[in-house]
Amino acid sequence: MDSKHVDRENSSGKSPFGDNSPFRDHTFLKYVLIILTALLIFRYFGEILDGAGLILQVISPLLLGCVLAFILNLVMVQVERGYTFLIRRFCKTEKPLKFRRIIGIVGSLLLILLFLIFLVGMVVPRIVEVFSSTAQALPSLFNALKDFAIKNQHLFPQASEYIISLNIDWQNLFQRVMSFAGSGISSVFGNAFSFIGMLTGTLSNLLFALIFAIYILVGKERLAGQINRVLAFLLKPRMQKELREILGVFNRSFSSFISGQCIEALILGALCILGMSLLRLPYASVIGTLVGATALIPVLGAYIGGGIGFILIFTVSPLQALYFVIFLVILQQLEGNLIYPRVVGASIGLPGIWVFAAVTVGGGLAGISGMLVGVPLTAGVYQLLKKYIR
Repeated sequence: MDSKHVDRENSSGKSPFGDNSPFRDHTFLKYVLIILTALLIFRYFGEILDGAGLILQVISPLLLGCVLAFILNLVMVQVERGYTFLIRRFCKTEKPLKFRRIIGIVGSLLLILLFLIFLVGMVVPRIVEVFSSTAQALPSLFNALKDFAIKNQHLFPQASEYIISLNIDWQNLFQRVMSFAGSGISSVFGNAFSFIGMLTGTLSNLLFALIFAIYILVGKERLAGQINRVLAFLLKPRMQKELREILGVFNRSFSSFISGQCIEALILGALCILGMSLLRLPYASVIGTLVGATALIPVLGAYIGGGIGFILIFTVSPLQALYFVIFLVILQQLEGNLIYPRVVGASIGLPGIWVFAAVTVGGGLAGISGMLVGVPLTAGVYQLLKKYIR
């Protein structure tokens, strides 16, 4: 075969390797690129992780802003609906509706801020007051404990003998505690410049995230239109439809999860206040509010508030603190087995067994954030699987 014959075959569009050669189409090249990409990822895996971590650190304010925008949007929609209803009900013109978005954003921010101020203003002063009064009452409490040990020495001879033999210099003890606290604070804030830099960085990230969230909320319709145009350019109509359905499922799952979690926290807080009032336990409203607020963390959140509540009640009566622990354990079992799966699981369309599985796996993988994300993420996957399988 001469060179002219080969040139004629090449010019005719036929492959010199034959019609059945893998070089006939792009399949072979795709496999080669996939293998090379996998080898490069395996070879430079550490560098890729470092680069991904750096990128994640840089865009973390934007990601936090997206999360804040999603949460604020749930409140903003309700504020806008209420504002629209009032304007249409009491005003003959709908011109004030052009301020609906501004009213919605400002109203949602004010509602969340008022809730935080109410929670902090109700709980923190009480905790500070209890700890300060406890520090002053410790000597008398210890003397009462010693008297109790002397009177009941025959019941617990070894423990009573140990308590009676104790001789605590309270002034020296308080001085040591204060010096230890001062050394700890000085070690934490010893380097003023590093502390100021860390505080400034955190506040600036929060501020940038909040500003980014407000920008998203102000132009969310325009942003949605731009995303739709990009999807129309990149994907086929059928793939666009499927992607929108998938995103819609996860959006409904996360929205329903947040609303269901808030309803569950309100129920748990109300039951805690009611039960503590019936048992005549002190600080019922404060501890019930704290338990309900911390219950926004799935399953384990109520125990955080319960720990603080135990300390508060213990300063009044150790026996009542024990009653409170027993009551909270029973209430938490009822909440975990009945209220939470029914309220949250029903709101997101996820059976109770999968709620427990999502909380367990998510908490094991990523702690509290994993618990918060695991339940709605599992609900979205569950709904998609149920849809496609059926």
